[in-house]
Amino acid sequence: MASKEFSRKLKELRIRAGFSQKQVYEHFNIPQSTFSSWETGKAEPSGDMLLKLYDFYQYSPLKDWNTDTVSGLTTEEYDIVKIYRDLDIYGKELVITVLKKESERSFKQRMKEYSDRLTELSQSREKQPVADTNPASANNIEIKNTEK
Repeated sequence: MASKEFSRKLKELRIRAGFSQKQVYEHFNIPQSTFSSWETGKAEPSGDMLLKLYDFYQYSPLKDWNTDTVSGLTTEEYDIVKIYRDLDIYGKELVITVLKKESERSFKQRMKEYSDRLTELSQSREKQPVADTNPASANNIEIKNTEK
């Protein structure tokens, strides 16, 4: 049985390469159930088949070993960095401008959502009935007046 992470990665590679399951299992002339079991974690391909899949998906597993493990970049982030590095100075400036604007917009949106949530919580607390703070009534104890 394959790990969930392995099967998730295998499926992600296929989707990134732009293939349907049917295209892949027909290309390699393997049963659909076999291929599906690789992506669901019920089984895993042989080492030889895995290399064929990597080649078909145009994926280099060495790329994962060459990433900065301290930064924790995902494969998608790594690909974005590669594209960014190929840009000329104008393209890089444009990307930085867009990223700054989007970061600011996203931050404002998160703050608004946070503020709205606090307002909701505050309003819901105001609508709740105030609990009786008398300890005797909390325990349903009847206190009799013994004074005469």
